[in-house]
Amino acid sequence: MDSSINLPKILASHAKWLADKATGDRADLSGADLSGADLSGADLSSANLSWANLSRANLSWANLSSATLSWANLSSANLSEVVGLAIASDAPKRLQAVATAALADNGLNMSRWHTCETTHCISGWAIHQAGELGRLLEAAVGAEVAGLMLLGPDAQRHFHDGNEAAAEWLRSVLVPAA
Repeated sequence: MDSSINLPKILASHAKWLADKATGDRADLSGADLSGADLSGADLSSANLSWANLSRANLSWANLSSATLSWANLSSANLSEVVGLAIASDAPKRLQAVATAALADNGLNMSRWHTCETTHCISGWAIHQAGELGRLLEAAVGAEVAGLMLLGPDAQRHFHDGNEAAAEWLRSVLVPAA
């Protein structure tokens, strides 16, 4: 995390702004390096987090309602019990379809979001299979956040796995629960 960012001050001012738009300031953390930051339980609703590096950040129980997450880096972020993040209601079904497609005919390539019409990473497959919705989401928020919204936080934890680890996890998704 960038030590020049006074996160407690920014969050306090943001809380004032949320309570009364005439006081405080909306949190603008766009482009900020918040890697490894403890944001658990933070109210980041309506905050601007576009292009922020939130890798390894603890966002458990954080409120992200209406937060701008365009192109935010969420690799290895803890998103357990996060509030206000729009996740597709059919995420489990989408994940099954992604696992099937990605594991067929060597269709998984974790080194890039998209490589062509037949190979993608996990998030890239979700975007590709979602068609126009996927393309619009990717254009609006970036591939990682679009994949997160389409597949959910459990899948997002594997977006930066290598090919073998990702394939192993996808195979486990296809195995029916006992």
